Amino acid sequence: MPVSDPRPSSSIGGEFSSLDGSGEGPPIDSRAVPGLLGEHGPPSSRVEPGSSRTSPKLRHLVRRSWLDRIRSSKPMGWRGGLLLLTFVAGFIALSSGVELTDRPGVSTAGVLTRLYYAIGLFVLGGLDLGMPRGGPAWGRDLLWLVYFVAPAITASAVIEGVLKVLEPQSWRLRRLRGHVVISGSSRLALLYLKRLRKLEPTVPVVIVDPRIGESLSDQAREVYRAEIVQGDIASSAILARIRLDRAARVVLLSDNDFSNLDAATRVLDLAPRLEGKIVVHVADLRFMLGMAHTLVARTCAIFNAHQIAARHLVDTRVLKHFNETLPRDRVVLAGFGRFGQTVLEELQQRAPGGFDRC
Repeated sequence: MPVSDPRPSSSIGGEFSSLDGSGEGPPIDSRAVPGLLGEHGPPSSRVEPGSSRTSPKLRHLVRRSWLDRIRSSKPMGWRGGLLLLTFVAGFIALSSGVELTDRPGVSTAGVLTRLYYAIGLFVLGGLDLGMPRGGPAWGRDLLWLVYFVAPAITASAVIEGVLKVLEPQSWRLRRLRGHVVISGSSRLALLYLKRLRKLEPTVPVVIVDPRIGESLSDQAREVYRAEIVQGDIASSAILARIRLDRAARVVLLSDNDFSNLDAATRVLDLAPRLEGKIVVHVADLRFMLGMAHTLVARTCAIFNAHQIAARHLVDTRVLKHFNETLPRDRVVLAGFGRFGQTVLEELQQRAPGGFDRC
């Protein structure tokens, strides 16, 4: 029974296409990797988002950024609601019978005129309208309030715009909460991002990689709405920028096994609350098996794409064929790279007497 050596499947947590985009190959089941697409590990490793186990080291790194010391920023939705409320209040005040020293007759003018002056309050306040007089007391008080609030809203929007121009990414990263951090720009990382977007279309995503290509960067940013951070995820400066204290999980999918494991160790050290929410890909199966009893292996979900794909291939195709044939089968592996070696190891473990060794 011939068994070819395709690329390992890229179907994480569902039916992805293969890593080379051909759409063939056995899928990788996310159930084999707890936490890969949001599933948590065992109950003992679950940590609530509001946990207070944020490392002092991480807080120190975050405080080193001057932009992170600005604590008063509010979401645009909050400012938009206040803007609408202030505009309505200004229109009501101008319609209540209150007169203006520099613009007499506004209260009795048409609706469009009053709308125009209400909008103008956000630009010049009451400088070109004069002081409120006459009318009900509550109308004068309301107009005085709008005189102060309207230009303050405009000023805050201008300041935020300047900050975005000066440091756009730092501003966006600072506001992240409940996001997923992906390390690496490999095909496996891109396919994971693609599947993640299908399952969680609104979750914020940050991709960290020191050598991400321009085309891949544009695709991840424009198609999958991911924030791209160029740098080494094991760097203290990068770890401070990506707000680990607010992250939902970290997925390390770079092509460098040592870099993935080193990053996992640093993330655990800085953000212990992410224990059980870190997924690490290790391409070298023997290396992964050799570190099975380490701290990282006990606190992170470590997986090997070759092993999961090979196990799926053996379980769904090869063993079924073995069970339907009485004599031993002759298995031919066309290619003996990492995937071929993993297939052979799975065959030896799951069907040691079902095939002949040639």
